[in-house]
Amino acid sequence: MAATWMRIEVPRYGGASLRLRVPAGAACPAKRRIRWIGPAPVDDDVAPWSDGEVSCSLPPGYWHVEVEADGYVTWRRHTQAFFVAAGNRTDLGEILLDPGLPLVGRVVDVDGHGVPNLEVLVDSDSVATDSAGRFSAAHVDAGYRPYGGGPAAFPVAREPYTG
Repeated sequence: MAATWMRIEVPRYGGASLRLRVPAGAACPAKRRIRWIGPAPVDDDVAPWSDGEVSCSLPPGYWHVEVEADGYVTWRRHTQAFFVAAGNRTDLGEILLDPGLPLVGRVVDVDGHGVPNLEVLVDSDSVATDSAGRFSAAHVDAGYRPYGGGPAAFPVAREPYTG
């Protein structure tokens, strides 16, 4: 009987790395979640906080990344994809986590009465108004505009909105 040969091709991966940092004097988050978004499915990297060093093997292609850390604004790199080449590691550098700002507000009807139990969309999360129409959200990115139109869409700023 003649020998049969089989050729197995294994794709050559590359990778990406980044270093998460917190502001001086700030507490490290209890856990962090890294979401790699690209040409192939990759499991989210969820782990307790250690030294902030993150590394992942990725198939070649263009990728985006999101970083979620307890007590900090979600960091996203969606607007600018990065390329991972086979056999190479792409260094995304240091990412300084931002604790963000609190967002507090009140939703009222045309008569000025608070609107209870209304879902207010804040980034990718939502918060409900209380019985008086008040709501609050923590760790909101400065400059974020809550969902809405006209005068309801105001930027989150370090000073109270008076518009």
